[in-house]
Amino acid sequence: MSTNPYQMPIRGTANAPKFDGTIVDISRYFDDFDQHADNTNLTLKPHIKAALRYISRDDAETWETLPEASGDDYAAFVTAVKDQLYPGCDEKPDYSKSDLEFVVTEQAKKPMYTVEDLGQYDRLFRRVSTSLITNKRIAETEQNHLYLDGFHSDIKTRILRRLEYMKPD
Repeated sequence: MSTNPYQMPIRGTANAPKFDGTIVDISRYFDDFDQHADNTNLTLKPHIKAALRYISRDDAETWETLPEASGDDYAAFVTAVKDQLYPGCDEKPDYSKSDLEFVVTEQAKKPMYTVEDLGQYDRLFRRVSTSLITNKRIAETEQNHLYLDGFHSDIKTRILRRLEYMKPD
């Protein structure tokens, strides 16, 4: 009984590596592509050509302008793409307290009607505030106060009343 070996997915299919053309997506694209390539035991020589097949034609034409695109060194190609075409792509965002205050101020201007609205605010707030806490730019108590400040005034008042009731101290 023979088993079918794993094959690279067809471009555009659900399992195919995808690249949206942005700096934030380039590292994830190469990680996904490498995982597929490793599963297929793809030798290094066809890596570059295969990596170019999964991106848009415009991006492929741009990547092909790099001298490394015509070589056999896949690692050098990836480094060239990241360093020359998407500089800073592997860096974590360096948030400031003003970034978090902007998130909070903008959110406070609009009421939240759905759980999705709350989730969207919560995810953005967490991403920025957790980075600031990790880098010791704000304290957790300040994070909690700022989180509450992101709610529209009508819901914020109700939340504060509920908190007073649940924790009177």
